[in-house]
Amino acid sequence: MSVKKVTRGKGAKIFAIVMVAFVALFAIIVFSVFEPGQFKKDTAAAQTPKTAQQIYEESGLPKDMVVDDNYKSKYAFKIIKYTPSSRHYSVQQLKGKVTIESADEIVKELYSKEAFSENSGLLGNVVIYDNTAKLTVGQSPGMDDKEQAEYSKREKLIYFGDKTYPFEIAFKKP
Repeated sequence: MSVKKVTRGKGAKIFAIVMVAFVALFAIIVFSVFEPGQFKKDTAAAQTPKTAQQIYEESGLPKDMVVDDNYKSKYAFKIIKYTPSSRHYSVQQLKGKVTIESADEIVKELYSKEAFSENSGLLGNVVIYDNTAKLTVGQSPGMDDKEQAEYSKREKLIYFGDKTYPFEIAFKKP
């Protein structure tokens, strides 16, 4: 029996050269697109909370508009319960029924207070009750108390009954 020596053909050599060139080209592209340490920077930035100024600059609002730091609601209200960790407010309007106008005014005042506190303008949810609800300051309103209006920070909306209204913060007049 004769033993034949098996050798690689030219096709296999060309394929190997093309693959090495492809891997080298891929490595060059990857290193040119991504900066060293970029992923570490992104994770550090995600963990650092944004300041009010950064949030304002990213919002797309005109740069000459400044949140009014002493906005006063036309509607008197008292804070029933405030939860600092979530910035959730339960408030009671002192006179009359809650309307979309009164809810808007109350939320604007609370927003202006939060904007200049250490919270950097991050207002949590706000639930507004009318003056007929029997509420005690410092205690969370019960689940059976009817919510009159609620502001949600996530959607920037005021929920009033089964309708929603957009909310815009109060700005200083130029």
